[in-house]
Amino acid sequence: MMTFTSPLFREGFIPFKGYRTWYRIAGDINSISTDSVPVLALHGGPGIPHESLQPLEQLALVGRPVIFYDQLGCGNSDRPDDISWDISIFLEEIAAIRDALQLDRVHLFGHSWGGMLALEYALREQETLASLTLASTPADAQHMFAGQQRIWQQLPADILTLLKVQGEERDAARQRALAYFDRHFYCRCDPWPDHLLQARSPEKRNVTLNQWMWNTALREWNITPQLHKIILPTLITAGSHDGIAVGQDSILHERIAASQRVVFMESSHYAHAEETERYLDVLQQFLHQSEPV
Repeated sequence: MMTFTSPLFREGFIPFKGYRTWYRIAGDINSISTDSVPVLALHGGPGIPHESLQPLEQLALVGRPVIFYDQLGCGNSDRPDDISWDISIFLEEIAAIRDALQLDRVHLFGHSWGGMLALEYALREQETLASLTLASTPADAQHMFAGQQRIWQQLPADILTLLKVQGEERDAARQRALAYFDRHFYCRCDPWPDHLLQARSPEKRNVTLNQWMWNTALREWNITPQLHKIILPTLITAGSHDGIAVGQDSILHERIAASQRVVFMESSHYAHAEETERYLDVLQQFLHQSEPV
């Protein structure tokens, strides 16, 4: 159980490729001790900004700084008109964040797409990382899509019927089916926490960027053959009801030698929001164990 005090916050912008990337620091990165290496948090989507990870701010309440940022194209960061990007621009953005904030060594945390990005980055920069946390993270996009399809096929008959509606009622029916899926397999909180609603709001989220990336650069993405190269202490977290990264935690755990896996039985895709207290206890213990004595 963690004891909380008030955190210190700092926000700003970092220049990146002629645009601005927004960041937020919870805690004081200027007074870091050897047992409080900061966490650099990579949000999901692409295009679902840092608010989706807001519960991680609580780590700063026990002395561990957390750096959030909105990836270019969403949230408080600039939104370029041309978003015909691939993963490389997001890897460069991580480097820009670390350089600007002088983050020599960090624990890297990635949720969903952020975990995919964290894996790509870790393969290039393992020596500068203290650990890797992969939350609801895919390893193989096509395998994930197949798992999602199985989830949809197993939905109740009345929900599947909604997907067959045509004509003027088609869009409304599909929205009802999606709402059912989201309540059971995306985030099981009732109601959803404000921070997740904010992250998915039209003014914060970038649906166009999300669709572009998943239909192009990420569609055939598969990092499974390279996972054996990860030698960092790695925490893999998953919700037992996750309808997005279906079965991906097993792939990661089997192939990353120095990994441990924790499954949250009451959670779906957002275990850090659905079972926050237990999640943060597990995460803080892992981070502490991953640092030199």
